Amino acid sequence: MWEIHSTVTTTSRLSIAIGTDDKKNFHHTLRSDFRSIIKSLCEISVEKSEAYFPADRDKILAAVRSSEGGCHGINNEIMKQMRLWLRCSAKDAISLVYEDSDALAALPEDELIDVLRDAHVYALLVQEHGEVQLAIDLYRILLMKKEALLGKAHIETAKTLINMATCLDILNLSEDALSVLNQALTVYEEECGENSREMLSTLANKAALLKNLKRDDEAWVILSDILPHQEALLGKDHHETLSTVFTMAMILNKKEQVDEALVYYNRRIEALERTEGPNHIDFLNTKRAVAGMLLRSPNPDSQAQALAILQAILPGFVKVIGWMHNDTLQVALNIALLLWLHANDLTASLELHQTCVVHLRKLHKNEEGAGGVILRAMENIAAIYTEQGGVHLQDGVDVYKQVISLRERSDPLWVQRSTSQVVEWLDAVYVTLDRAGDCLALREKLYKVSL
Repeated sequence: MWEIHSTVTTTSRLSIAIGTDDKKNFHHTLRSDFRSIIKSLCEISVEKSEAYFPADRDKILAAVRSSEGGCHGINNEIMKQMRLWLRCSAKDAISLVYEDSDALAALPEDELIDVLRDAHVYALLVQEHGEVQLAIDLYRILLMKKEALLGKAHIETAKTLINMATCLDILNLSEDALSVLNQALTVYEEECGENSREMLSTLANKAALLKNLKRDDEAWVILSDILPHQEALLGKDHHETLSTVFTMAMILNKKEQVDEALVYYNRRIEALERTEGPNHIDFLNTKRAVAGMLLRSPNPDSQAQALAILQAILPGFVKVIGWMHNDTLQVALNIALLLWLHANDLTASLELHQTCVVHLRKLHKNEEGAGGVILRAMENIAAIYTEQGGVHLQDGVDVYKQVISLRERSDPLWVQRSTSQVVEWLDAVYVTLDRAGDCLALREKLYKVSL
């Protein structure tokens, strides 16, 4: 892992040598069990790595922890490089699909299917890398090849349809995705049977699409129907079964049926804690969803419950994906807000807000990034300083002046379009501090803007 990190930081080349039999077995696994390879990559951690000499391990860990991003940054770097290597490995095997149609058609069926599966994995790796439109283009070419060589009703054709539907949904083309998914369902129903794993998994995807299209009642009917079959075929704790449970919880949450939603959320939480442990990202995200639901509940005790949940899962997010991740920072900002507005712990809220701003600046490189999250956090910091009063009032003024300057720099018409709450707040602070000159200048500026 240190060698991979070093090649990245020094822009050197790293080649991976693999034996002929090992390469053959690897490609077979890449085709047949792609999920297991990605799962094993996700479990890579520099903190779990060993060295022949323990002293070397200690030195490497010390160097990693002192580098920007720490262990999480190195893990992400290595994951990125390993995914790139997987992508190159898959691409090496698929030139026939895109370059030589005649040679492809001449292959025996078993070899043909292997090459087409390699092409499918390559497109999937492109999709995993975030190049969704390119992945769709690759899937379309692959789909034409599969339909021509294997037929429209072939299972391999259906697999490409499903992945294409996922990409279309990512691009918010949910209606198009639903149409493509229905084509795959037709194939699976004919080739695999009504209650096959392929059919159940695709129906679950269809329900998720319907939920995105705000057709919750249709989605609920499908999910209620497939859940007993998934439990019988895959088991109650299988990840596909639990994914269905999660989607049902979200639908109930959307309908504000809090008690009913909690039953499904808790079922998933208990199963994931039992099978994956409390630091698994799915466990953490499910707990986070519960906290989000409680925050919207009219129950007066819900705010305290949400705060307790978020405080319990923040260390897990930091451990699994690190501080330099939007999800971790969103959890931390929610805690900071609740500490301020619900628990009235101004000191703890201020410290956590400031921690989040530091990491957000590193992550987004500028204060205007993250959709204004940094600026909103800074506004909260200024407001907390104001509540603390006394010597902290000037700190609040300084922060708010930074906010106004940054907002005007990114959007000169911001004050004109805003409700001027920031300027009005600053005006009130100047009055409190008995700074009439500053107050007058601010009011003149606001008057000119309003004209």
